[in-house]
Amino acid sequence: MIFRLLYPPKCIMCRTIMPLKTEICLCDECFENFEFLESSNCILCRKSVQCNCLEDFYFKGCYAVFGYDDLVSTLIKTAKYGGRPSYFRTFGSLMADFFAKNINENIDILSPIPLHKNRENKRGFNQSQILADKISELINIPIIDDLLIRKLDTKPQASLNLESRKNNVSDAFIFNNKYSVEAKVIMLIDDIYTTGSTINACSKELINRKAGKVISLSLSSTTMREKIMD
Repeated sequence: MIFRLLYPPKCIMCRTIMPLKTEICLCDECFENFEFLESSNCILCRKSVQCNCLEDFYFKGCYAVFGYDDLVSTLIKTAKYGGRPSYFRTFGSLMADFFAKNINENIDILSPIPLHKNRENKRGFNQSQILADKISELINIPIIDDLLIRKLDTKPQASLNLESRKNNVSDAFIFNNKYSVEAKVIMLIDDIYTTGSTINACSKELINRKAGKVISLSLSSTTMREKIMD
């Protein structure tokens, strides 16, 4: 509390001082600039969640809070590469709120998408870990941060086309054998959903270990943009 008195939370966009107990560091005016996705629509085809888009995937539920528009893109890049990891705590709070209002699943475990240690050490943090920690704190679902291990230091997905993305991460993850996920419902947490290649590779490991179901919750989805350059 003393720390917050000395360094009160500020809006991540306009730097307006926020109430001391705020979880979402966005003032009302800045909050109005965000466009939330319709939870009843598939983030892949934009139609009903009863569509068949996920038939060929190992995960069977796919949610995102925002489209990857210019505002969200800028904030994520600033947080990742501009030394503002605290932004992800606000984003995690938004994701927890989205989950509570829109996702009717009995989740047993939260699992952040892991970074390879080389990249995490270089960046100083794993954004998916920060998101998952905040979501777990607010919705009281246990998190296992090392349920999956990224064994390969793969190329950044953003630089690759669709087929290359699939190949790039197909064998990048391994399951941590000290855990059991049999019959468990697991929710994977990530910052950006694009083609689903990363989520699917992680889901495959979990389903092969007899997980009951895997769904994903991402902060944003590029698939909602009018033109996608995979």
